[in-house]
Amino acid sequence: AIENDATITLTSDIDIGTNYDCITIDGVTGLTIQSSIGAKIFQSLDNYGENIMSVKGGSDVTITGVSFADGYRSSSSTGGGGGCMGVIESTVSLTNGNFTNCWMTSATSGWGGGLYAYRSTVGLNGIHFSKCYTPQKVTLSGFVRDDFGGSAHLMGSDLSEFTDVSFDDGSFIMSPGDITSAFRAVQVVPTPAPTALPNPAPTKVPIPAPTKVPVPAPTKVPVPVPTAVPIPAPTAVPSPGP
Repeated sequence: AIENDATITLTSDIDIGTNYDCITIDGVTGLTIQSSIGAKIFQSLDNYGENIMSVKGGSDVTITGVSFADGYRSSSSTGGGGGCMGVIESTVSLTNGNFTNCWMTSATSGWGGGLYAYRSTVGLNGIHFSKCYTPQKVTLSGFVRDDFGGSAHLMGSDLSEFTDVSFDDGSFIMSPGDITSAFRAVQVVPTPAPTALPNPAPTKVPIPAPTKVPVPAPTKVPVPVPTAVPIPAPTAVPSPGP
């Protein structure tokens, strides 16, 4: 039996075998299930049974770094549903994990392909739903979705957190609280992320090489040859006679 305030650390993937061997957490509070390696809980044999994990009876569970895959459930009721996880009148916080290939097999009563919660409180942070669905399909504004929550269906439940949650198949639905209601209080459908426009690489402007200005050779100024000035011969002065 799982005790209150226990911490369970998963160090490898877990194959529960068939959905009839689902993990049931009933009336346990303060439970933490965690994995630092991204462990996955899945089933590999049967596709007509119970959820992979069922949380009920006022339980309070925190699940971090754990993913769920290949969960199947054949039918649901007000108090049950969810191909991979069903939460009934309990509190569950899910962080950093995936729900992959989880579905309801019934064509008439499939609620929450990946996750179903009834009169519960659910927190989702960093959770991705992929290939989770129910058989019911409707078209709304050109978008074909699972009518009863292919990714998740929260019936009469509260979202304590809804951060970084994505789903590429199916819809995420919250309904007011009874399974016969024809209306959904909130319809959340995938919104495509805006396409990021590539930033053009800056144009490299070539820097011209500096122009080398030629230095003119100095002009050689000729030095004039000095002009020879003729020196006149001395004039003979005649001597006077006696």
